Amino acid sequence: TMGPIQLNAFEINWLENNYPLLHFDKKRNRIQGTIEFNLCYEGTGKRINDHYQIEIDLNHRANGGILPVVRETTGKILKIAQRKMMNPIDLHINEKNGELCLIIPMKESERYPQGFSLIEFLEHLKQHLYWVSYRDRYDVEPWQGQGHGYNGMIELYLENKDKYAGKIKKHIEKEMDRKISKKEFHRIMKYLIHKSKM
Repeated sequence: TMGPIQLNAFEINWLENNYPLLHFDKKRNRIQGTIEFNLCYEGTGKRINDHYQIEIDLNHRANGGILPVVRETTGKILKIAQRKMMNPIDLHINEKNGELCLIIPMKESERYPQGFSLIEFLEHLKQHLYWVSYRDRYDVEPWQGQGHGYNGMIELYLENKDKYAGKIKKHIEKEMDRKISKKEFHRIMKYLIHKSKM
């Protein structure tokens, strides 16, 4: 797994200039405060102005991947889930610790081909929170959210076997803590796809 994320002087300066309500705590290696956005995405036609209190823990990477752990610190997203009688996971948040699930691990390297980038990451985070606010206001998703766990893997597999099979196989091996043959992998995928249709 990758170690902590170290921001360089340029990134720290860039953060201060572009996100004045987010503070970088050098000693704890965390970014915390308010992230605000006033956004309209193509295809949704709805401008949303909203804000969330967040903490980005640069010492720990989410799911051992590329991105840092991000938490929403006031319970705002969990309250949306309660109000709408939704399972918090459908708003891409972990109920126990308030951690956000921004992207399915198998897609990280596509969005971050050079590894972690603070500039790209904060854009990504705003896009993610726009999705949550939109879902809250209009009761529908502005675009399809990524499935979680095995459902997410099945979506990717069916979308493009050649591209994702290797990554999904690695992921399953990590979960099972052993190597699996191609034959066994295809059997597992067949089973998961069948199960998802039931």
